[in-house]
Formats: sequence, structure tokens, C-alpha cells
Amino acid sequence: MLFVAVALLAVAITEASAQGLGVGARTTLVRSEADPEGADAARLTGGVVRLRTSPRVGLELSLDYRSTLDEARRERLREFPLQASALLFLTQTRLSPYLLGGVGWYSVRTEQLDADDSVLASETTRRMGVHAGVGGELQLSRRVSLHGDYRYTFLRYGEPAADTPSAPGALPLPGTIGLQERLKLHHEGSMWNVGLTLTF
Repeated sequence: MLFVAVALLAVAITEASAQGLGVGARTTLVRSEADPEGADAARLTGGVVRLRTSPRVGLELSLDYRSTLDEARRERLREFPLQASALLFLTQTRLSPYLLGGVGWYSVRTEQLDADDSVLASETTRRMGVHAGVGGELQLSRRVSLHGDYRYTFLRYGEPAADTPSAPGALPLPGTIGLQERLKLHHEGSMWNVGLTLTF
């Protein structure tokens, strides 16, 4: 799936080279509905590639990373969330708000360690889910921009699974709240992203 995402991005770059390709870094704060108070919100860091295919449409590919170690259990968790998103810019000003939506692949590798931190055994779990949200991009200069957004993750419609913590998902789309309620739209978590991008 990563290969397909990169290939699609490469095609878009070829077709929209005049629009500019942005590469940068970002930090992410992830909160799960399993922890409604946010006490165990995860902080990840990663990289982002952004491409404007037209004045109002963009593509984004991001990969984040986090590693945590449980000393008592001698267990290390490595998280690798990969997201591909489409961006719809609402205005063409220095500060441009946008809507976003896409799909993500979330991998978590659990490693059992010995006393010397050598890996005794490992297991990887993967999930795929849809995300959507709203954000804004601030053009700091001709080539440097700052962006931030808020997105719901693992969006679904219908009755939520009994064993999956979720909350009603109200996407920030004016005039669609009634439709979202009828569809019983819900999500399993949310995330804040802040990044700095250099455009070539």
C-alpha cells in the first residue's frame, strides 16, 4: 500500500510540477476515545510531503513515529501511522483554511526484550481507517508555510461495535450535521497536527 501511495504521489508530482512540492516535519497529538480525559494522549513526530495539484486542491502523505518502553514488563511499542489525505483549500489568501479527508494505515509493533534490550519476540498489528477534518495553512514566505489541523480518525457510520470505544463524529461541514446524525457517524479518536513545510 505504501508503494501504491508513493506511486500515485509521483504521478501527481509529474502532472502538477508547476504548483510546487512541499517537504517538512510535523508533530502530532493523538487522543483515543478509550481515554476520554486525554491523560494518555500520544505525542508523535514525523515527516510530511504536500503537493498542490491546483490552486484549491492538494495532496498530503505523512508518516509519524513513536517508541515507548515499559520497563516493568520489558516491552517496547513502536508506532508507525501512515496517512494519505486530500486537501480542499477554501480561499487563496495568506492564511488558507482547508477541509481534508483520506485513509490511514496504523502499525504497532510490540517487542519483548531481555535484560540487554535485545528483542526476544515481536508482533505487529495493523489497522486501516478513514479520517477527516479541518485545518489552515499560513504562508510565512514564498517557500515556507506553517500548517495545523484537527482530524477525526477511524470514522464509521452505523451502529458502533460494542467492544470499540467511540464517540459521535460531527465533521466540521456546515449543513451536514443532520445527515451525519442520520448516518450515525462516529469516530474512535482524534489528532492535532502542526507542521512546517519547505516548498520547492
